[in-house]
Amino acid sequence: MGQRLKILIVEDQPADAELLQYEMRRAGIDYIARRVDTRESFHLALTEFHPDLILSDFSMPSFDGFTALGLARAVMPETPFIFVSGTIGEERALDALKNGATDYVLKDRPKRVISAIQRALIEAKERAELRDSQEAIQSSEKRFRSFVQHMPGAAAIMDLHGRYEFVNEHWERALGKAAHEVLGLSCEDLLPPDSAARLARLHRQVVETGKPASSIFRCGTGDAARWWCSSFFPVSGREEKPSMIGSITIDITDQKAAGDAIDGVDSRGPGRAL
Repeated sequence: MGQRLKILIVEDQPADAELLQYEMRRAGIDYIARRVDTRESFHLALTEFHPDLILSDFSMPSFDGFTALGLARAVMPETPFIFVSGTIGEERALDALKNGATDYVLKDRPKRVISAIQRALIEAKERAELRDSQEAIQSSEKRFRSFVQHMPGAAAIMDLHGRYEFVNEHWERALGKAAHEVLGLSCEDLLPPDSAARLARLHRQVVETGKPASSIFRCGTGDAARWWCSSFFPVSGREEKPSMIGSITIDITDQKAAGDAIDGVDSRGPGRAL
């Protein structure tokens, strides 16, 4: 873990606790330990000592192992908890595992204790790495959705066959359809034939070449006509090969009108059309 392990030993017999520490030193485990034997001292150690590993006896005069396990799982649910006891029957051992114990070992098997500790620490590290990876993925997805939802254009992600897998709110407003109405469908199912054919060609071009492609086109006639700029691009998956196709379509009607107006101005003076 890159630093000394903090091991909490729940044991009312100092000699047994020292034997555990002796075996850990022999195995080359770099650690610091704290021993407790009451409910109060155990709870305090959980909140102040923050152990990486808990080794607990099962039966003690003023404190029992199941109580310790319950407290540990409530306060530090991810911390490995191993019962190390001189007397633990099979039924109680199975109950301990069902209630969240990592393992159980008899005190008279010191080598087994060390292997249980090493295995528990490896499993804890793997769980932490998996949790970190999942949190990173969730964070990335949140950033992606926030970015896409706020971009000034109709954004979509399609599979390689052209079926929509994601559309943003701008896309929904532009097409007048909710996401649940379009996911799984293609542009041919949703758009006028001319527009659908143009976008389908862009999609095929990106799938075949693996390179972005764009097109400017008009939808509608007369005063209802709108100009659009649509850009398609590959979304890489494994081995850097496109696994999905993204698209961003922006309404450029106002820019188009402004450009046409500028193109129509007579160079001999402002405001004089050719």
